[in-house]
Amino acid sequence: MKLQTRIKLPLISSLGSLFFILLITVLTDPLKNIIFVIFLYAAIFMFIASLYLLIARFQTDSRGGLRGALILSSILTIMLMLRSAKALNLTDLALLIFFIFGLIFYFSRRA
Repeated sequence: MKLQTRIKLPLISSLGSLFFILLITVLTDPLKNIIFVIFLYAAIFMFIASLYLLIARFQTDSRGGLRGALILSSILTIMLMLRSAKALNLTDLALLIFFIFGLIFYFSRRA
């Protein structure tokens, strides 16, 4: 019974954010209004983080938890942003790697 309560919130938030992503992509045009792109990337961030937490709940030794979800979802969302802008060249990749190391260092020091 306790496992069901532990996976309920990540499951609801991942399904809700997936539904919101599908709703935004079907009903809007990001070329006409840029605010929908911001909502789309926020929903993608939420989906990746909640899916990570949902998968981590089934593992026995999930020490990363929320920190790992924030790091992974930040990295994947920024990579997706750069990829969709067609700006993922060598310089941007180097900056992304520095950003990744900065996130890992920051969250490891705060623990």
